[in-house]
Amino acid sequence: MIHLDLNNAKTDWYSIYISYVLLFLAGVQMTVYYTSMWTYLQFLDPTSDINILGVIIASFSVGQGVASPIFGWWCQRTRQIKIPTIVGSAFIILGNMLYAVLPNCSNGSVFTMFLVSRILVGIGAASSGVLRAYIATACIPDDRRKAVSLAIAMVVGGITIGPLIQACFAGLGVTHNKILFMTVNMLTAPSIVMVIIYIIGTIFFWLKFVPVFIGIEEPKKSKQSIEDQSLETDKFILPNYDMTAVVICNFINFVQSSIGTNLEALATVLVISMYNWTDQDAILYNGLLIAASSLLSCKNYFLQAFSFVKNIDQRKLILFGLFVFLSFHLLNYPWFFYTEKLDYIPLDENSTIENTAIHGGCSRKFEWCETITRVPVAIYIATMIICLAYGFPFTFNPNNTLYSDVLGPRRQNSMMGIFEAVGAFARVIGPMIGGYLFNISGPKYTMIFQTVLLVLAVLTIFIFWKRLVPLKLIIKS
Repeated sequence: MIHLDLNNAKTDWYSIYISYVLLFLAGVQMTVYYTSMWTYLQFLDPTSDINILGVIIASFSVGQGVASPIFGWWCQRTRQIKIPTIVGSAFIILGNMLYAVLPNCSNGSVFTMFLVSRILVGIGAASSGVLRAYIATACIPDDRRKAVSLAIAMVVGGITIGPLIQACFAGLGVTHNKILFMTVNMLTAPSIVMVIIYIIGTIFFWLKFVPVFIGIEEPKKSKQSIEDQSLETDKFILPNYDMTAVVICNFINFVQSSIGTNLEALATVLVISMYNWTDQDAILYNGLLIAASSLLSCKNYFLQAFSFVKNIDQRKLILFGLFVFLSFHLLNYPWFFYTEKLDYIPLDENSTIENTAIHGGCSRKFEWCETITRVPVAIYIATMIICLAYGFPFTFNPNNTLYSDVLGPRRQNSMMGIFEAVGAFARVIGPMIGGYLFNISGPKYTMIFQTVLLVLAVLTIFIFWKRLVPLKLIIKS
Protein backbone atom coordinates (compact mmCIF):
# COMPACT_ATOMS: atom_id res chain seq x y z
CA MET A 1 0.00 0.00 0.00
CA ILE A 2 1.28 3.48 -0.84
CA HIS A 3 0.60 6.16 1.73
CA LEU A 4 -0.25 9.39 -0.08
CA ASP A 5 -1.10 11.73 2.79
CA LEU A 6 1.49 14.45 2.18
CA ASN A 7 -0.17 17.22 4.19
CA ASN A 8 2.44 17.11 6.95
CA ALA A 9 5.36 15.75 4.93
CA LYS A 10 8.55 17.70 4.29
CA THR A 11 11.25 17.14 1.71
CA ASP A 12 14.32 15.43 3.18
CA TRP A 13 16.85 17.91 1.83
CA TYR A 14 19.73 16.55 3.93
CA SER A 15 19.85 13.18 2.18
CA ILE A 16 19.20 14.86 -1.17
CA TYR A 17 22.15 17.22 -0.72
CA ILE A 18 24.40 14.26 0.07
CA SER A 19 23.16 12.54 -3.09
CA TYR A 20 24.14 15.66 -5.00
CA VAL A 21 27.79 15.06 -4.03
CA LEU A 22 28.02 11.80 -5.98
CA LEU A 23 25.96 13.23 -8.84
CA PHE A 24 28.48 16.06 -9.05
CA LEU A 25 31.31 13.52 -9.26
CA ALA A 26 29.36 11.63 -11.93
CA GLY A 27 29.29 14.85 -13.96
CA VAL A 28 33.05 15.26 -13.61
CA GLN A 29 33.50 11.67 -14.77
CA MET A 30 31.39 12.32 -17.87
CA THR A 31 33.65 15.01 -19.32
CA VAL A 32 37.09 14.66 -17.76
CA TYR A 33 38.23 12.64 -20.81
CA TYR A 34 35.88 14.38 -23.26
CA THR A 35 38.61 16.26 -25.10
CA SER A 36 41.53 13.87 -24.67
CA MET A 37 40.28 10.38 -25.50
CA TRP A 38 41.12 10.62 -29.21
CA THR A 39 44.63 11.86 -28.38
CA TYR A 40 45.05 9.12 -25.75
CA LEU A 41 44.03 6.48 -28.28
CA GLN A 42 46.55 7.85 -30.79
CA PHE A 43 49.21 7.93 -28.05
CA LEU A 44 48.59 4.26 -27.26
CA ASP A 45 48.14 3.11 -30.87
CA PRO A 46 48.99 5.56 -33.69
CA THR A 47 47.29 3.26 -36.23
CA SER A 48 43.86 3.73 -34.60
CA ASP A 49 41.10 5.46 -36.55
CA ILE A 50 37.84 7.23 -35.73
CA ASN A 51 35.85 3.98 -35.92
CA ILE A 52 37.89 2.49 -33.07
CA LEU A 53 37.27 5.65 -31.05
CA GLY A 54 33.54 5.20 -31.67
CA VAL A 55 33.68 1.63 -30.35
CA ILE A 56 35.58 2.70 -27.23
CA ILE A 57 33.17 5.53 -26.47
CA ALA A 58 30.24 3.19 -27.09
CA SER A 59 31.69 0.61 -24.67
CA PHE A 60 31.03 2.98 -21.76
CA SER A 61 27.37 3.04 -22.70
CA VAL A 62 27.24 -0.73 -23.19
CA GLY A 63 28.26 -1.11 -19.56
CA GLN A 64 25.81 1.56 -18.45
CA GLY A 65 22.97 0.21 -20.58
CA VAL A 66 23.32 -3.34 -19.28
CA ALA A 67 23.84 -2.29 -15.66
CA SER A 68 21.11 0.39 -15.38
CA PRO A 69 18.13 -2.01 -15.33
CA ILE A 70 20.07 -4.33 -13.01
CA PHE A 71 20.74 -1.52 -10.52
CA GLY A 72 17.10 -0.46 -10.80
CA TRP A 73 15.86 -4.00 -10.18
CA TRP A 74 18.31 -4.44 -7.30
CA CYS A 75 17.09 -1.30 -5.55
CA GLN A 76 13.46 -2.16 -6.24
CA ARG A 77 13.87 -5.67 -4.88
CA THR A 78 15.95 -4.93 -1.79
CA ARG A 79 14.70 -1.39 -1.01
CA GLN A 80 18.39 -0.42 -0.78
CA ILE A 81 19.95 2.83 -2.00
CA LYS A 82 23.30 3.03 -0.23
CA ILE A 83 24.84 -0.35 -1.11
CA PRO A 84 24.09 -0.27 -4.87
CA THR A 85 25.48 3.26 -5.03
CA ILE A 86 28.69 2.25 -3.24
CA VAL A 87 29.10 -0.74 -5.57
CA GLY A 88 28.68 1.58 -8.57
CA SER A 89 31.37 3.89 -7.21
CA ALA A 90 33.72 0.92 -6.77
CA PHE A 91 33.34 0.04 -10.45
CA ILE A 92 34.16 3.64 -11.41
CA ILE A 93 37.30 3.60 -9.25
CA LEU A 94 38.48 0.32 -10.80
CA GLY A 95 37.80 1.60 -14.32
CA ASN A 96 39.80 4.77 -13.73
CA MET A 97 42.69 2.83 -12.23
CA LEU A 98 42.85 0.65 -15.34
CA TYR A 99 42.58 3.74 -17.58
CA ALA A 100 45.62 5.24 -15.83
CA VAL A 101 47.85 2.22 -16.46
CA LEU A 102 46.93 1.60 -20.11
CA PRO A 103 50.42 2.73 -21.30
CA ASN A 104 51.80 -0.29 -19.41
CA CYS A 105 49.74 -2.71 -21.51
CA SER A 106 51.24 -4.50 -24.49
CA ASN A 107 50.28 -3.37 -27.99
CA GLY A 108 48.20 -6.49 -28.47
CA SER A 109 46.10 -5.94 -25.35
CA VAL A 110 45.80 -2.15 -25.13
CA PHE A 111 42.56 -1.95 -27.13
CA THR A 112 40.94 -4.68 -25.02
CA MET A 113 42.02 -3.05 -21.77
CA PHE A 114 40.78 0.33 -23.02
CA LEU A 115 37.37 -1.24 -23.64
CA VAL A 116 37.34 -2.95 -20.25
CA SER A 117 38.21 0.30 -18.44
CA ARG A 118 35.36 2.16 -20.14
CA ILE A 119 32.89 -0.68 -19.57
CA LEU A 120 33.74 -0.73 -15.85
CA VAL A 121 33.17 3.02 -15.57
CA GLY A 122 29.92 2.64 -17.54
CA ILE A 123 28.68 -0.03 -15.13
CA GLY A 124 29.46 2.27 -12.22
CA ALA A 125 27.80 5.26 -13.88
CA ALA A 126 24.54 3.30 -14.01
CA SER A 127 24.20 3.83 -10.26
CA SER A 128 23.47 7.52 -10.90
CA GLY A 129 19.96 6.46 -11.91
CA VAL A 130 19.52 5.05 -8.40
CA LEU A 131 20.23 8.45 -6.87
CA ARG A 132 18.06 10.35 -9.35
CA ALA A 133 15.15 8.00 -8.68
CA TYR A 134 15.70 8.43 -4.95
CA ILE A 135 15.69 12.23 -5.21
CA ALA A 136 12.37 12.16 -7.08
CA THR A 137 10.81 10.16 -4.22
CA ALA A 138 12.51 11.91 -1.30
CA CYS A 139 10.62 15.15 -1.87
CA ILE A 140 7.03 16.32 -1.81
CA PRO A 141 5.42 16.99 -5.23
CA ASP A 142 5.76 20.77 -4.89
CA ASP A 143 9.53 20.42 -4.47
CA ARG A 144 10.07 17.81 -7.18
CA ARG A 145 10.99 20.15 -10.03
CA LYS A 146 13.36 22.06 -7.76
CA ALA A 147 14.99 18.87 -6.45
CA VAL A 148 15.36 17.33 -9.90
CA SER A 149 16.64 20.61 -11.39
CA LEU A 150 19.28 20.92 -8.70
CA ALA A 151 20.27 17.27 -9.16
CA ILE A 152 20.93 17.85 -12.83
CA ALA A 153 22.61 21.18 -12.01
CA MET A 154 25.05 19.24 -9.83
CA VAL A 155 25.78 16.88 -12.71
CA VAL A 156 26.33 19.85 -15.00
CA GLY A 157 28.52 21.49 -12.38
CA GLY A 158 30.66 18.38 -12.52
CA ILE A 159 30.58 18.50 -16.31
CA THR A 160 31.97 22.03 -16.02
CA ILE A 161 34.84 20.91 -13.80
CA GLY A 162 35.73 17.83 -15.86
CA PRO A 163 37.35 19.59 -18.84
CA LEU A 164 39.06 22.03 -16.49
CA ILE A 165 40.69 19.13 -14.64
CA GLN A 166 41.94 17.84 -18.00
CA ALA A 167 43.06 21.33 -19.07
CA CYS A 168 45.01 21.78 -15.82
CA PHE A 169 47.33 18.96 -16.90
CA ALA A 170 47.83 20.16 -20.48
CA GLY A 171 51.23 21.50 -19.48
CA LEU A 172 52.47 17.96 -18.83
CA GLY A 173 52.26 17.27 -22.54
CA VAL A 174 52.05 13.89 -24.27
CA THR A 175 55.19 12.32 -22.83
CA HIS A 176 56.35 8.93 -21.55
CA ASN A 177 57.59 10.23 -18.19
CA LYS A 178 57.19 7.67 -15.42
CA ILE A 179 56.67 7.97 -11.68
CA LEU A 180 57.28 4.55 -10.17
CA PHE A 181 55.57 2.18 -12.63
CA MET A 182 53.04 4.66 -14.04
CA THR A 183 53.25 6.92 -17.07
CA VAL A 184 52.23 10.39 -15.90
CA ASN A 185 51.29 12.95 -18.55
CA MET A 186 48.31 15.10 -19.49
CA LEU A 187 46.41 11.98 -20.61
CA THR A 188 46.83 9.80 -17.51
CA ALA A 189 47.00 12.37 -14.68
CA PRO A 190 43.22 13.11 -14.73
CA SER A 191 42.37 9.44 -14.16
CA ILE A 192 44.68 9.34 -11.13
CA VAL A 193 42.94 12.42 -9.74
CA MET A 194 39.52 10.84 -10.38
CA VAL A 195 40.46 7.75 -8.38
CA ILE A 196 41.41 9.90 -5.38
CA ILE A 197 38.32 12.12 -5.64
CA TYR A 198 35.95 9.16 -5.96
CA ILE A 199 37.44 7.36 -2.97
CA ILE A 200 36.93 10.46 -0.81
CA GLY A 201 33.40 11.07 -2.14
CA THR A 202 32.36 7.45 -1.65
CA ILE A 203 33.58 7.37 1.95
CA PHE A 204 31.68 10.60 2.65
CA PHE A 205 28.50 9.14 1.13
CA TRP A 206 28.83 5.92 3.13
CA LEU A 207 29.21 7.77 6.43
CA LYS A 208 26.59 10.49 5.96
CA PHE A 209 23.77 9.20 3.74
CA VAL A 210 20.51 7.96 5.31
CA PRO A 211 17.62 7.46 2.83
CA VAL A 212 14.18 8.86 3.67
CA PHE A 213 11.21 8.30 1.35
CA ILE A 214 8.40 10.85 1.30
CA GLY A 215 4.83 9.82 0.52
CA ILE A 216 5.58 6.16 -0.16
CA GLU A 217 4.59 3.16 1.94
CA GLU A 218 5.32 -0.27 0.49
CA PRO A 219 3.14 -3.37 0.70
CA LYS A 220 4.66 -5.32 3.57
CA LYS A 221 3.92 -8.81 2.26
CA SER A 222 3.68 -8.58 -1.48
CA LYS A 223 6.91 -8.61 -3.45
CA GLN A 224 5.19 -7.53 -6.65
CA SER A 225 6.72 -4.40 -8.12
CA ILE A 226 4.62 -1.42 -7.15
CA GLU A 227 5.41 0.10 -10.52
CA ASP A 228 3.27 -2.51 -12.27
CA GLN A 229 0.02 -2.18 -10.37
CA SER A 230 -2.57 0.43 -9.56
CA LEU A 231 -2.65 1.22 -5.86
CA GLU A 232 -5.37 2.31 -3.49
CA THR A 233 -5.73 4.01 -0.12
CA ASP A 234 -8.75 5.09 1.87
CA LYS A 235 -8.73 8.45 0.09
CA PHE A 236 -6.95 7.97 -3.24
CA ILE A 237 -6.48 5.55 -6.10
CA LEU A 238 -3.08 5.67 -7.81
CA PRO A 239 -3.72 4.46 -11.39
CA ASN A 240 -1.26 2.87 -13.80
CA TYR A 241 0.95 5.32 -15.64
CA ASP A 242 0.41 6.19 -19.32
CA MET A 243 2.75 3.93 -21.28
CA THR A 244 2.58 6.18 -24.36
CA ALA A 245 3.90 9.13 -22.34
CA VAL A 246 6.63 6.90 -20.87
CA VAL A 247 7.76 5.82 -24.35
CA ILE A 248 7.84 9.42 -25.62
CA CYS A 249 9.93 10.62 -22.66
CA ASN A 250 12.34 7.78 -23.33
CA PHE A 251 12.54 8.69 -27.03
CA ILE A 252 13.35 12.31 -26.17
CA ASN A 253 16.03 10.99 -23.82
CA PHE A 254 17.39 8.87 -26.68
CA VAL A 255 17.62 11.90 -29.00
CA GLN A 256 19.27 14.14 -26.42
CA SER A 257 21.75 11.42 -25.41
CA SER A 258 22.74 10.73 -29.02
CA ILE A 259 23.53 14.41 -29.49
CA GLY A 260 25.76 14.47 -26.42
CA THR A 261 27.69 11.34 -27.33
CA ASN A 262 28.27 12.39 -30.94
CA LEU A 263 29.74 15.65 -29.70
CA GLU A 264 31.98 13.66 -27.35
CA ALA A 265 33.09 11.30 -30.10
CA LEU A 266 33.70 13.83 -32.86
CA ALA A 267 34.54 17.18 -31.25
CA THR A 268 38.30 16.66 -31.12
CA VAL A 269 38.81 15.17 -34.58
CA LEU A 270 36.38 17.75 -36.00
CA VAL A 271 38.27 20.80 -34.76
CA ILE A 272 41.62 19.29 -35.75
CA SER A 273 40.27 18.81 -39.28
CA MET A 274 38.22 21.99 -39.47
CA TYR A 275 40.42 24.59 -37.75
CA ASN A 276 43.95 23.12 -37.95
CA TRP A 277 44.18 22.80 -34.16
CA THR A 278 46.83 20.45 -32.79
CA ASP A 279 45.99 17.72 -30.28
CA GLN A 280 46.95 19.96 -27.39
CA ASP A 281 44.98 22.90 -28.82
CA ALA A 282 41.90 20.72 -29.29
CA ILE A 283 42.04 19.42 -25.72
CA LEU A 284 42.59 22.87 -24.21
CA TYR A 285 40.18 24.93 -26.33
CA ASN A 286 37.37 22.39 -26.43
CA GLY A 287 37.77 21.96 -22.69
CA LEU A 288 37.41 25.70 -22.16
CA LEU A 289 34.37 25.84 -24.46
CA ILE A 290 32.68 22.98 -22.61
CA ALA A 291 33.48 24.58 -19.27
CA ALA A 292 32.02 27.93 -20.40
CA SER A 293 28.93 26.19 -21.76
CA SER A 294 28.50 24.20 -18.57
CA LEU A 295 28.72 27.31 -16.39
CA LEU A 296 25.93 28.88 -18.42
CA SER A 297 24.03 25.59 -18.23
CA CYS A 298 24.21 25.70 -14.43
CA LYS A 299 22.58 29.11 -14.52
CA ASN A 300 19.76 27.68 -16.62
CA TYR A 301 19.23 24.77 -14.23
CA PHE A 302 19.06 27.15 -11.29
CA LEU A 303 16.56 29.27 -13.24
CA GLN A 304 14.35 26.21 -13.53
CA ALA A 305 14.68 25.55 -9.81
CA PHE A 306 14.22 29.03 -8.35
CA SER A 307 12.67 31.43 -10.88
CA PHE A 308 9.37 31.81 -12.74
CA VAL A 309 10.70 29.26 -15.25
CA LYS A 310 9.75 26.46 -12.84
CA ASN A 311 6.08 27.29 -13.48
CA ILE A 312 6.31 27.02 -17.28
CA ASP A 313 4.77 23.94 -18.90
CA GLN A 314 7.48 21.29 -19.13
CA ARG A 315 6.42 20.37 -22.66
CA LYS A 316 7.13 23.93 -23.80
CA LEU A 317 10.56 23.86 -22.16
CA ILE A 318 11.39 20.59 -23.93
CA LEU A 319 10.34 22.06 -27.28
CA PHE A 320 12.49 25.12 -26.65
CA GLY A 321 15.50 22.91 -25.92
CA LEU A 322 14.93 20.81 -29.05
CA PHE A 323 14.70 23.92 -31.25
CA VAL A 324 17.97 25.20 -29.76
CA PHE A 325 19.61 21.89 -30.71
CA LEU A 326 18.18 22.26 -34.22
CA SER A 327 19.78 25.69 -34.52
CA PHE A 328 23.14 24.24 -33.41
CA HIS A 329 23.11 21.60 -36.13
CA LEU A 330 21.86 23.95 -38.83
CA LEU A 331 24.51 26.58 -38.07
CA ASN A 332 27.35 24.02 -37.94
CA TYR A 333 26.36 22.29 -41.15
CA PRO A 334 29.05 22.92 -43.83
CA TRP A 335 26.81 24.97 -46.12
CA PHE A 336 27.88 25.94 -49.64
CA PHE A 337 27.95 29.61 -48.65
CA TYR A 338 30.74 28.88 -46.18
CA THR A 339 33.34 29.35 -48.89
CA GLU A 340 36.62 28.63 -47.09
CA LYS A 341 38.16 25.22 -47.84
CA LEU A 342 39.92 22.84 -45.45
CA ASP A 343 43.70 22.38 -45.29
CA TYR A 344 45.50 19.06 -45.22
CA ILE A 345 47.79 18.23 -42.31
CA PRO A 346 51.29 19.48 -43.25
CA LEU A 347 53.90 16.76 -43.64
CA ASP A 348 57.42 17.11 -42.31
CA GLU A 349 60.22 16.90 -44.85
CA ASN A 350 60.85 13.34 -46.11
CA SER A 351 57.91 12.03 -44.07
CA THR A 352 54.47 10.64 -44.88
CA ILE A 353 53.27 10.57 -41.26
CA GLU A 354 50.53 13.01 -40.28
CA ASN A 355 51.42 14.12 -36.76
CA THR A 356 48.53 16.06 -35.22
CA ALA A 357 50.58 16.62 -32.07
CA ILE A 358 52.57 19.13 -34.15
CA HIS A 359 50.28 20.16 -37.02
CA GLY A 360 46.50 20.31 -37.26
CA GLY A 361 44.49 19.87 -40.43
CA CYS A 362 42.34 17.43 -42.38
CA SER A 363 43.77 13.93 -42.74
CA ARG A 364 44.44 12.64 -46.25
CA LYS A 365 42.59 9.44 -45.38
CA PHE A 366 39.33 11.43 -45.50
CA GLU A 367 38.14 11.82 -49.10
CA TRP A 368 35.74 14.59 -48.12
CA CYS A 369 38.53 17.04 -47.23
CA GLU A 370 38.35 18.41 -50.78
CA THR A 371 34.60 19.08 -50.73
CA ILE A 372 33.67 20.10 -47.18
CA THR A 373 33.66 23.81 -46.40
CA ARG A 374 34.97 25.30 -43.17
CA VAL A 375 32.33 26.47 -40.71
CA PRO A 376 33.51 29.85 -39.36
CA VAL A 377 35.28 29.32 -36.07
CA ALA A 378 33.23 32.12 -34.46
CA ILE A 379 30.05 30.16 -35.20
CA TYR A 380 31.53 26.99 -33.73
CA ILE A 381 32.63 28.79 -30.56
CA ALA A 382 29.34 30.65 -30.11
CA THR A 383 27.13 27.60 -30.67
CA MET A 384 29.27 25.31 -28.50
CA ILE A 385 28.80 27.74 -25.62
CA ILE A 386 25.31 29.17 -26.13
CA CYS A 387 23.33 26.47 -27.93
CA LEU A 388 24.57 23.62 -25.76
CA ALA A 389 24.11 25.71 -22.61
CA TYR A 390 20.41 26.12 -23.45
CA GLY A 391 19.74 22.90 -25.35
CA PHE A 392 20.72 20.39 -22.67
CA PRO A 393 19.13 22.12 -19.63
CA PHE A 394 15.85 22.80 -21.40
CA THR A 395 15.59 19.27 -22.78
CA PHE A 396 17.11 17.00 -20.17
CA ASN A 397 15.74 18.59 -17.00
CA PRO A 398 12.06 19.06 -17.94
CA ASN A 399 12.02 15.65 -19.63
CA ASN A 400 13.36 14.01 -16.44
CA THR A 401 10.83 15.86 -14.32
CA LEU A 402 7.97 15.04 -16.69
CA TYR A 403 9.01 11.37 -16.71
CA SER A 404 8.91 11.29 -12.91
CA ASP A 405 5.52 13.04 -12.87
CA VAL A 406 4.11 10.64 -15.47
CA LEU A 407 5.12 7.68 -13.28
CA GLY A 408 3.52 9.22 -10.20
CA PRO A 409 4.33 8.87 -6.47
CA ARG A 410 5.62 5.28 -6.56
CA ARG A 411 9.11 3.81 -6.33
CA GLN A 412 10.74 4.56 -9.68
CA ASN A 413 14.03 2.64 -9.53
CA SER A 414 13.19 0.07 -12.20
CA MET A 415 11.66 2.59 -14.59
CA MET A 416 14.54 5.00 -14.02
CA GLY A 417 16.87 2.11 -14.81
CA ILE A 418 15.08 1.67 -18.13
CA PHE A 419 15.32 5.42 -18.74
CA GLU A 420 19.08 5.29 -18.12
CA ALA A 421 19.40 2.20 -20.34
CA VAL A 422 17.68 3.98 -23.24
CA GLY A 423 20.10 6.88 -22.94
CA ALA A 424 22.98 4.42 -22.78
CA PHE A 425 21.71 2.61 -25.89
CA ALA A 426 21.72 5.95 -27.73
CA ARG A 427 25.30 6.46 -26.60
CA VAL A 428 26.21 2.99 -27.89
CA ILE A 429 24.89 3.34 -31.43
CA GLY A 430 25.51 7.12 -31.64
CA PRO A 431 29.33 6.99 -31.84
CA MET A 432 29.21 4.03 -34.22
CA ILE A 433 26.79 5.71 -36.61
CA GLY A 434 28.47 9.09 -36.13
CA GLY A 435 31.95 7.65 -36.68
CA TYR A 436 30.86 5.86 -39.85
CA LEU A 437 29.11 8.95 -41.23
CA PHE A 438 32.09 11.14 -40.33
CA ASN A 439 34.44 8.82 -42.21
CA ILE A 440 32.43 9.04 -45.42
CA SER A 441 31.18 12.63 -45.32
CA GLY A 442 32.79 14.57 -42.48
CA PRO A 443 30.24 16.46 -40.38
CA LYS A 444 27.65 16.62 -43.20
CA TYR A 445 25.69 13.36 -42.80
CA THR A 446 26.15 13.39 -39.03
CA MET A 447 24.41 16.76 -38.84
CA ILE A 448 21.61 15.52 -41.11
CA PHE A 449 21.11 12.38 -39.02
CA GLN A 450 20.81 14.36 -35.78
CA THR A 451 18.48 16.89 -37.39
CA VAL A 452 16.10 14.12 -38.50
CA LEU A 453 15.97 12.75 -34.94
CA LEU A 454 15.26 16.22 -33.54
CA VAL A 455 12.44 16.85 -36.02
CA LEU A 456 10.87 13.49 -35.11
CA ALA A 457 11.05 14.38 -31.40
CA VAL A 458 9.36 17.75 -32.00
CA LEU A 459 6.58 16.17 -34.08
CA THR A 460 6.02 13.47 -31.45
CA ILE A 461 5.49 16.08 -28.73
CA PHE A 462 2.96 17.99 -30.82
CA ILE A 463 1.06 14.83 -31.79
CA PHE A 464 0.84 13.46 -28.24
CA TRP A 465 0.66 16.80 -26.43
CA LYS A 466 -2.35 15.84 -24.29
CA ARG A 467 -0.77 12.57 -23.16
CA LEU A 468 2.38 14.21 -21.79
CA VAL A 469 0.92 15.23 -18.43
CA PRO A 470 1.58 14.28 -14.79
CA LEU A 471 -0.26 11.26 -13.42
CA LYS A 472 -3.48 12.32 -11.69
CA LEU A 473 -4.63 10.64 -8.51
CA ILE A 474 -8.26 9.56 -8.41
CA ILE A 475 -9.97 10.97 -5.33
CA LYS A 476 -12.58 8.72 -3.78
CA SER A 477 -15.96 10.28 -3.21
